[in-house]
Amino acid sequence: MLSVAAKYAGSYAGWMPGPVAGTVGGVGSGELAEPNGSQDGMLIFFGWVQPVTWLGAKLDQCTSCAVVGRHLLARRTWWIHLFYLPVAPVRFQHGMICEACGAWTGIPFLRMRAGMQRRQLPLDRLRPATQQLRDQWLADTGRMPTTADLFDQVVVFPKRGFWDAYLKVWPTVVVLFIVLVALNPR
Repeated sequence: MLSVAAKYAGSYAGWMPGPVAGTVGGVGSGELAEPNGSQDGMLIFFGWVQPVTWLGAKLDQCTSCAVVGRHLLARRTWWIHLFYLPVAPVRFQHGMICEACGAWTGIPFLRMRAGMQRRQLPLDRLRPATQQLRDQWLADTGRMPTTADLFDQVVVFPKRGFWDAYLKVWPTVVVLFIVLVALNPR
């Protein structure tokens, strides 16, 4: 079932390259060679990359397809890249992806952060299949569960990959680069 969510989010392992936003050459003409045949133009690849970091998973009922199943908690980050190396984060978005249909449900950053720390992420919304799930749980375990028992528990993924580490180290790298440039005697 991961393939549907992975298809929606790019790839499970990491980043999905965005379209090349353009090329610049000469004096901003967009051409790589001057009309007289000289090759003094410069080719610059730039654009954006959108890596997805899988933060965890929880059981929930999808608002799009109404399936009760696993939802992946994710962070999408938009980076500006230069020659396919990410240089600056532009935007972040937190949410969950239904594994059955790939629907994205946005979750505010502070709520996602608190939920990941507490390992419970309560979402205020209607879930029509709650009673059926409670009856099944009662038959299996012999006790009546609460809505929190059914839908609020979060499994946190401890190894989040390269992009999570890069996002955390990025401010230090930028400060070191600025210091090196400032201290470089010319």
